Amino acid sequence: MKNHYLKPRIFALCLFVVSIVMIIGGFFYAEEANEMNYFALAFVGIFVFIMSISIFLVYRNLQRKLNALFDSTPLMEFVLSDEQAQSAIEKNNQALRSYNKSIWLTIIFFCAVFAIGGFWFVEDGMLFAIICLSIAVFFTFVFLIATYVRTNRLKSADHSVILNEKGVYFMGSYYAFKMAGVWLTEANYDSETYLLELVVTAITTAGPSDSIIIIPIPLQFQDKIESIVSKLPKVTLPI
Repeated sequence: MKNHYLKPRIFALCLFVVSIVMIIGGFFYAEEANEMNYFALAFVGIFVFIMSISIFLVYRNLQRKLNALFDSTPLMEFVLSDEQAQSAIEKNNQALRSYNKSIWLTIIFFCAVFAIGGFWFVEDGMLFAIICLSIAVFFTFVFLIATYVRTNRLKSADHSVILNEKGVYFMGSYYAFKMAGVWLTEANYDSETYLLELVVTAITTAGPSDSIIIIPIPLQFQDKIESIVSKLPKVTLPI
């Protein structure tokens, strides 16, 4: 697990190389051709440079926190049976689809409102309505692809579950509980279904975004789970 986030860090490295080429090339060609438009290439390169550094630092931090999770004494550690894993996949994918659908419907609603309002109140109402419709179609494809990728990721993941105060490793995915802009906001155990539901909230430019993790609790932990949940660093975010 020391290289769990190797792919995004390699991607960040590729972006870094591209940004350097764009910055150097932009300034070089601007001077050689005496053409100011090449400075736009350098400007975009600076933006890509900042993005590559940000991506690398975020995933390096996640890797360090994941390593700390594995090196620390867990509150709970087990491997799901095939039956439990299948149940977990179904419940987590259902929660993900429901959450993504609610966000998608909100975006579609506002696109429709702006399209209708713009059609009547904007000078070129038809063009404005088409732009709003295009945005709605774009986000529809984004949510379909994102949901498809995330729901299929669990099917090929391992069945390991590790939980402590630092975060949770659940079937191939890691969720930090205490990280800049990321918190554990809900931790609820249902004693009738033997399911632990965790909600990890991250602050994004579009507002708070929730990741819902539903974990089937094996028999050996069912009498300890209430005590385990009480030790988790749950944070209540101000509304």
